[in-house]
Amino acid sequence: DARHRCFPGCWCGADGAGSVGAVLHRRALRAGQDLALAQTQKGRQPVRRSATGLIRRKSCLVPEDVCIEEDDLFPVPSAGPIVDEVMRALESAKHWQFDAFKLCEVTQGHPLSALGYYTLHQAGLITHFNMKPAHLARFLRAIEDGYINNPYHSKTHAADVLQTYNLILKRGGLIPGYVDPLTHVACLLAA
Repeated sequence: DARHRCFPGCWCGADGAGSVGAVLHRRALRAGQDLALAQTQKGRQPVRRSATGLIRRKSCLVPEDVCIEEDDLFPVPSAGPIVDEVMRALESAKHWQFDAFKLCEVTQGHPLSALGYYTLHQAGLITHFNMKPAHLARFLRAIEDGYINNPYHSKTHAADVLQTYNLILKRGGLIPGYVDPLTHVACLLAA
């Protein structure tokens, strides 16, 4: 078999360097923030995970020469503290003391997509509408990438607005009484 496993969830084989799988795999490998290490009983095992730790992608077939050595893929000693820090920042979105700048820092510049996914997940809207997690993540990242690096109207400010709006909906008693799931999704995406 010409395939080898470069990390759990990914099988690499000889199906052509120009294939769609190979192109997507190269993009994923270039996006270092999407890769992390998971601690297991056997020690560190490389696992594909988003910066938020909420998204797991399915396996893909790509040429062996596309893969990078595991040491190059995972230069951080352990992602445990990184994932924990991101989760703490996301959990703080449930409170008025939320710090959007801290979230921006721990997500390496992706506060809006991380918080958007987290908020939709926590509300059960991803499951309710049968959204595909990878498609949703790409959609939220595309929205986030549309923001220019402006001191005020930035993706960090948008994350702060999203958090505040969601908190007003929840703490204001609008959910579940007055706001149905479709309106809730529309409100969160509009924020």
